[in-house]
Amino acid sequence: MLESDETAILHALLDLTDAGSAQDGTAALLGRLARQAVALLPAASCAVAAADEDGELGLVRCSDGQAWTLARLQLEHGYGPLIDCHRTGVAVQCPDIAAAEHWPELAAAALPLGIRAFSAVPLRHRGQVLGAVCAMRAEPGTESPETRALAQAMADSAAVGLVRAETARHDGSDVDQWQGKLTRRITLDQASGILAQRRGIAVEAAARLIERQAEAEGVDPGEYAARIVQGVARWQQARG
Repeated sequence: MLESDETAILHALLDLTDAGSAQDGTAALLGRLARQAVALLPAASCAVAAADEDGELGLVRCSDGQAWTLARLQLEHGYGPLIDCHRTGVAVQCPDIAAAEHWPELAAAALPLGIRAFSAVPLRHRGQVLGAVCAMRAEPGTESPETRALAQAMADSAAVGLVRAETARHDGSDVDQWQGKLTRRITLDQASGILAQRRGIAVEAAARLIERQAEAEGVDPGEYAARIVQGVARWQQARG
């Protein structure tokens, strides 16, 4: 490995573990991890997903649009490298999605996008799995042990950064408190998406509208967002 490569890796790991760099939020740190994975690993795209306090993957950040498409598909179907890695807590390798008969929908979506191989590593802290990182490659084949080790090191570093950031904000905060805040972030994302679809506006505009409405009613934006999500859930139950 070139010295410049080693320096870039060191800087990336330090950036991901530094609590100060994570003050822009969980979503931003996950996004940085996805982009750095593409820069340092042999990956065309990357998706990172974190679990809420119920253990369900919900908050997803990706390096690009095709990673987002393939990550959301895995969440919707409940299977794939990203899902299986989070569920089992161990790395998952898919050297050639075209030959993976157990993930037909993923193969059908990935191949037209030029993605042939997947690999996923757990996002974990002190033995607790907080999510997963899924790298996507254009060429089929198995990752080298060095690449797998680097991917896991980056994921572990990001997990440390996330928990350290929450600990710095909340004296004595632990993983459970971090996941509670993550659940709130997921609810806000879901409510913003629902409102954006209903009103035909951008997701960012919907998020600002939720904040203004919450302020007008004197409630926390997370509580206001939960009302929107719960209202949709009740409507769907009534229909079905």
